[in-house]
Amino acid sequence: MNPRAPFFTVISLAAFLLAPNGFAHAPFDASSRVIVHADAAEVSVTVGSALAEKFLAVGQLTPGQLPNGHPFALNPELVTNFFATSTDGKILQPRAADVITDGIEFEFHFDYALAPTKNLRLESKFLPALNGSRTVSLVLTDENGNILGSAILAPGKEVAEFVLPSPPAGERVAEGRVRGPATNPTSEIISTATPEKNTTPSFTEFLKLGIGHILNVEAFDHLLFLVALLLGCRRLKPMLLVITGFTVAHSLTLALAALNVVQISPRIVEPMIAASIIFVALENFRSAEKSWPRYALTCGFGLIHGFGFASALRESGLAGTGAEIIKPLLAFNVGVEIGQLSVAALVLPLLLLLNQWPWFARHGARVISGAVILVASVWLWQRLVA
Repeated sequence: MNPRAPFFTVISLAAFLLAPNGFAHAPFDASSRVIVHADAAEVSVTVGSALAEKFLAVGQLTPGQLPNGHPFALNPELVTNFFATSTDGKILQPRAADVITDGIEFEFHFDYALAPTKNLRLESKFLPALNGSRTVSLVLTDENGNILGSAILAPGKEVAEFVLPSPPAGERVAEGRVRGPATNPTSEIISTATPEKNTTPSFTEFLKLGIGHILNVEAFDHLLFLVALLLGCRRLKPMLLVITGFTVAHSLTLALAALNVVQISPRIVEPMIAASIIFVALENFRSAEKSWPRYALTCGFGLIHGFGFASALRESGLAGTGAEIIKPLLAFNVGVEIGQLSVAALVLPLLLLLNQWPWFARHGARVISGAVILVASVWLWQRLVA
């Protein structure tokens, strides 16, 4: 048997399975947002190309028919594939619909007429079509961007209900602006008062989200980075120190991001994460195990990976801004650590066992590292050209 065969087999298999996952930090399979105006509600759902293709097929459309960066009008009946929306028990039908895409993500938008109402109910119809963790973020805001409520939709929790702001007595709206006492009895009442307290995702829900984020393919680049680090260690103590360093480093970044001390664009962070995987895997081709330089690498690159976690959750809008984001980020981070430790609990004994095999001790780390380099190189290219 050709001694190089295992090398090429592992590389080919890894590239086939992992390389298509170019962007790995969205903790949700889809995200949704509702903007409430005085007399209307806008519901938008953002999905990836695979799911968009399924929904467009219902309207006998393909992604290739859509212009990039410009809204494309849709049949409003397409909403039945996304949400069943009702207010105070009355089912609403959208009066207009469109989709806009940048070629990677697709945002479906539905516009509803909204009479003065107290409750808004949304039931997700598209969870069964999702392929990953089947979680969807849902954020309700007013037209100024103030969060009125939020929820994480998942199997078994397909419905979100919100209490809308109560209209202030004697105030009317004209062209979207609040006026003094009403003189026109046909004008709409604007909802500017503070709403009753809506529920938001709990600590446990964010904890489960963090665990699911790691154990599903969305964060595979983080796990691949951790595996590449562990491959360069031959003993249990260095392995444990590497895991600890990675955990402390990206937890620190999460805290900095939560307090708005440091913010880095995903356009910079995502390629850097892929590059960090390549760098660490290349280090595994050194014959000597150098523990302290590896710990320094772990902490340095762990900081970068932490920005990936933080930006993924922040972009969903679920956690809000300022101090209120700390609790969700903490819960999400704890969930991530639980997921990482669960994977490490399986990988560590396996690596220690395989290192007892002479062939693996001589070639195993390099063979797997070669596969890691190839996969991360594809990711790096995808993230640079996107």
